Amino acid sequence: MRSRSNSGVRLDAFARLVQETILCHQNPVTGLLPASEQQKDAWVRDNVYSILAVWGLGMAYRKNADRDEDKAKAYELEQSVVKLMQGLLQCMMRQVAKVEKFKHTQSTKDCLHAKYHTPTCATVVGDDQWGHLQVDATSLYLLVLAQMTASGLRIISNLDEVAFIQNLVFYIEAAYKVADYGMWERGDKTNQGIPELNGSSVGMAKVGKNEKVGLLTGIVSCNCHSLLLGGGIVLFLMCVTVQVQEYREALEGILIRGKHGIKLVPELYAVPADKVEDEYRNPHSVDRMAAGQLPHMWGQSLYIVGSLLAEGFLAPGEIDPLNRRFSTGFKPDVVVQVSVVAESKEIRDLLRDYGIDVQTVSEVLPIRVMPARILSHIYVKLGHCKKLNLTGRPYRHIGVLGTSKFYEIRNRTYTFTPQFIDQHHFYLALDNQMIVEMLRTELAYLSSCWRMTGRPTLTFPITQNMLVDDGENIDPCILSTLRKLQDGYFGGARVQMANLSTFLTTSFHTKLSFMDADSDENFLDEDDDEEEDNEDTEHTFTPCGISLFTLFTLLTYIRENLRVDLHLPRDAQGNTDFAALVSHLQECPTLQDQADILYILYAMKGADWMVNISGQCGATVRSLLEELYIKAGASKEWGLIRYISGILKKRVEVLAEACTDLISHHKQLTVGLPPEPREKVITNQHRENNRLKGLKGDLKEHYIFYIMVYLAMYVRSQPSLFGDMLRLRIGLIMQVMATELARSLHCSGDDGKVHLRPLESSTTSPAISIHELGHTGATKTERTGIRKLKIKAKEAPLFFNSVSVSVAWEERQGQWLRRRRLDGAINRVPMGFYQKVWKILQKCHGLSIAGYVLPSSTTREMTEGEIKFAVHVESVLNHVPQPEYRQLLVEAVMVLTLVADMEIPSIGGIIHIDRVVHMANDLFFQDQKSSGANEFFLEKDPATGICNFFYDSAPSGSYGTMTYLSKAVVTYVQDFLPSTSCLMQ
Repeated sequence: MRSRSNSGVRLDAFARLVQETILCHQNPVTGLLPASEQQKDAWVRDNVYSILAVWGLGMAYRKNADRDEDKAKAYELEQSVVKLMQGLLQCMMRQVAKVEKFKHTQSTKDCLHAKYHTPTCATVVGDDQWGHLQVDATSLYLLVLAQMTASGLRIISNLDEVAFIQNLVFYIEAAYKVADYGMWERGDKTNQGIPELNGSSVGMAKVGKNEKVGLLTGIVSCNCHSLLLGGGIVLFLMCVTVQVQEYREALEGILIRGKHGIKLVPELYAVPADKVEDEYRNPHSVDRMAAGQLPHMWGQSLYIVGSLLAEGFLAPGEIDPLNRRFSTGFKPDVVVQVSVVAESKEIRDLLRDYGIDVQTVSEVLPIRVMPARILSHIYVKLGHCKKLNLTGRPYRHIGVLGTSKFYEIRNRTYTFTPQFIDQHHFYLALDNQMIVEMLRTELAYLSSCWRMTGRPTLTFPITQNMLVDDGENIDPCILSTLRKLQDGYFGGARVQMANLSTFLTTSFHTKLSFMDADSDENFLDEDDDEEEDNEDTEHTFTPCGISLFTLFTLLTYIRENLRVDLHLPRDAQGNTDFAALVSHLQECPTLQDQADILYILYAMKGADWMVNISGQCGATVRSLLEELYIKAGASKEWGLIRYISGILKKRVEVLAEACTDLISHHKQLTVGLPPEPREKVITNQHRENNRLKGLKGDLKEHYIFYIMVYLAMYVRSQPSLFGDMLRLRIGLIMQVMATELARSLHCSGDDGKVHLRPLESSTTSPAISIHELGHTGATKTERTGIRKLKIKAKEAPLFFNSVSVSVAWEERQGQWLRRRRLDGAINRVPMGFYQKVWKILQKCHGLSIAGYVLPSSTTREMTEGEIKFAVHVESVLNHVPQPEYRQLLVEAVMVLTLVADMEIPSIGGIIHIDRVVHMANDLFFQDQKSSGANEFFLEKDPATGICNFFYDSAPSGSYGTMTYLSKAVVTYVQDFLPSTSCLMQ
């Protein structure tokens, strides 16, 4: 008999350890593992972690096999792994209806269960009786399934299972915006069952999704608010990381010796109950004792995997065949490849006249160029399975990461243009300067977020819409952008510009094999222009003659009361003569007049009322408005575009995406003007996204759409710009935009709101450019962008109500007032502000702001670095409707922190910050009055009672706001200061 080698003997020892601590508990029917002797149910997460040791040991046996018995042992271990993974798959497939429903609802009641009955794979508790939504558990299963499949195990056996796994990818792909219960199954740390975003869930979903997307084709062919750090992040890194030797040695010293001398990992170590007081008196002096489960099954499993790695039985690449361990390694700068294609030969020739050599869409063949919406329709078919009633991927727009690849479909090569230039996407795509701005942010996003093999390739079409002077020239902003792309650097990204064929060998390619068996051969040959809720029309009408009347200035009254007497044409019975209105419609010389009459018909007869135009078949009011919308887009009449879009109540698909981008970066949104309840807070992504997807409304809502899209562009590409902003208040931003425009045009605030309407989107954008606002009190807008606003502004009514804004003061001085107003509108606070508020609350009973108290008890419930605490502080501050007054309150709190930093136990009871600000204002008022200041300098804001000149004072200096606030704070808390303290003079 051949003697065993040392490695064989050591592996046998590991096999006994695995058998006695893990496999002895495996159910022979389902393959599942119970959590412990006391808890007989099978948790998904526990099972996956526990089986890792069996998988690793099986690979070690196969790698170091001395005899046939070793190979047999390897096979036995591998089949135990397969049985468990298939058992978990069966548990989840029995809930296939939940997977399908969750893709659309993302509700905690429609999710997969977290634990199952070990002998039968059945559910054990109700949908609402447990914290089932644990995205990290499902993601962990997908990640380990991908790694095991790549290592050679055959777990997935048929195409139905492939379709289900693909739908699990869709199930977890929204993890970055789905609040779940996390790996601790309790939600946020208040332990009241409130779900929140968990870092462990987001991280695991990111890893799991990336690996399954790349692996499924092979199978077919063969951030948190209250929890500061999710422990799951450490766990999924442990699986692919060799532990530091000193930690291994420390762990070896505290393991528990079991039967036959095997080493057991306990669930936890605790201070004995009779020595708790000793530990309080002298921390870290009492030895901890093992407690909880012994052994802790999945902790034991990870220990065994680490031991196999440390002793050389396994290499890191063997348990990580997908090379996830290299994901955080150094990568060279990404070069974004940009290929410009012309829509027609005329555009190509025009570009060549400027020295820009491009190809037309037909000249790039055999590469086919398609719009991004076609790719969205294609991916709907991915994961579709009639047997399981799975519909595949929900129809959603494809982001720039998805369109920056080459796709191999039915032996053809396709590339897709970005979504942001699709005019079916949103009317912003009609604005060339906005396209340039979006291109800039998308290139920056690609440069920072691209992780695929090869370079990203962005296909940028030059369309007829990008021409000016009746198609004779390229829009200067587009031409300038193409020049910069030729130079190799644009928007902070390195770019290379060439023809598509040049990039074939350096780009990332994706083969969509699920389309090979599709019977719809014409799907990719036709440009599907249909949107879900839009109807195209073939009806046309040509305006001629002279307008008989103009209703434009009366439309506000129509909105309020359709029965008001508007001097509409009347018939013999005194009713509105709609035939005469239709006759007037044909004679209107301008698009604006046509829109006015169509709105009357829309409001009084409905969108589906047939309009009988002479010489043509009947057309509905809606179809005529749709046609007018297209004409307004072609003529760049932005006010009319927004106006008709509001009448038609057009859905804005990008709005929900923009909302998600902002909220997933921990930014809250408010719509409307303060205070609440007028100002609505958007915090829950899915619930609010459903509301926003269906948001169809008037002109004001379209400004909201635009601002949210614009902010989302920058939070994706330059998130650092929003580092000191927790809540973005759209209503205040709109108000500040109107104020800035009014100041530059030397008109009243109400007139400034009127001027906003006809401006194109890119023209109004500088008014909200956060990154252009420096820390000097002046904006780049007033130096450059305002000239453009003056040229573009025209008189036209704007139909939304807001508070009246006076700009007289800003015309005279107003630099610091404007700065405070801008900072207040975007909720900007100094760095470390919320942490300092937390320290203040530890030394007083609370802070009172605008009549709302922030109690000191919050410091016992939340830590100073929690986002949840910052949100709580913001909710109190946001009761202040005036942004400039809010900023003075913030400054007062910052001064108060100087006192709180002193070594004194208390600074009082409830500190009224409003009173401190008014004390400072009174001191300022008295100093100015004693200095002989005239009424101009002593004028007060009627809403707050604060001197306008105090608002406009710099923080520093002898007459600065900080000087007076410091005096006021010291006066307010002087009874609590030590007698030796030096008071500020």
